[in-house]
Amino acid sequence: FNKSKTNPHCAFSMHAEIDAIRTSGKKNIKNSSIYVYREKADGTPALARPCRECMKSLIRFGIKNVFYSIDKPPYFEKETLS
Repeated sequence: FNKSKTNPHCAFSMHAEIDAIRTSGKKNIKNSSIYVYREKADGTPALARPCRECMKSLIRFGIKNVFYSIDKPPYFEKETLS
């Protein structure tokens, strides 16, 4: 999930995709897949396509497939990164 923290001395924000890479515990995540999911208050899926900067990071780390939720059937889309 996205993380943010603010206090008088610093402001901090980290998107879920970057946190997943950071905390994966793997030295090499090349050719792996990531799943990004978001839901509305009523429990239905919402659009969760990674932002441009996150996509750049996913490519840099060698992620092969990105699956993310969308707000209409079939509720998921896939992008293959190169």
